[in-house]
Amino acid sequence: MKKYILTLCVSILAFLRLSAQTVQGTCGNDVVWTFDGKTLTLSCNPKSVGYVFMRDYDLNDIAPWTRRGLAVKSVYVGYGVMRIGSCAFANCKELTEVVFESNTLREIGWGAFMNCQRLHTISLPSQLQKVETIAFANCPSITSVKIPDQCRVEEQAFLNCPGIQGI
Repeated sequence: MKKYILTLCVSILAFLRLSAQTVQGTCGNDVVWTFDGKTLTLSCNPKSVGYVFMRDYDLNDIAPWTRRGLAVKSVYVGYGVMRIGSCAFANCKELTEVVFESNTLREIGWGAFMNCQRLHTISLPSQLQKVETIAFANCPSITSVKIPDQCRVEEQAFLNCPGIQGI
């Protein structure tokens, strides 16, 4: 019995150690992602030259963090990332916060944050030029959005966001 309990304890500790490790991968040739158990960070591949674009996803080809079932609570977009891909964070039920490190982001793709039920206030970077259709659709917890003057917001980008009180 003691041997069984010891084996069980060792197994649980090994599982906890593995689940606490950082998970990482790529989303396109030039964008690297890492996940530390809470925050998913997007950054330029060190081998890349200049600014980079994140790849697009759709309902059949979902993002790797969604496919792995990672509970992403926040997203940190690092310097050099110019575009958030279509459906990149769609259906991330735990996502509450998105932080943009710099002003290099220019576009947010179609449905990028669609169905993020817990996503709150959005402060878009000052150099953002385009928010595509349904980028933030069905995000009922968003209460305010700060959109830069030169940014083009496509139709229905904030569809079914009843909590928005100010743009």
